[in-house]
Amino acid sequence: MDADRMNAILALLTPDEIEDALFFVEICERGGGTPPEEADEWRRRILAWRAFLRLESNRYV
Repeated sequence: MDADRMNAILALLTPDEIEDALFFVEICERGGGTPPEEADEWRRRILAWRAFLRLESNRYV
């Protein structure tokens, strides 16, 4: 999947959905539907998005 699509999908995730997204990536990788390199890239981007959301939420506290 190209980076633009990946970023668009991540932008839709709420903080509550982050763990579900990580679990989904794990299932896709273990099931053989997603190559390990792509799964790692998804995890990296999801975790970066989670860090961004945390920074944003702390900014308004």
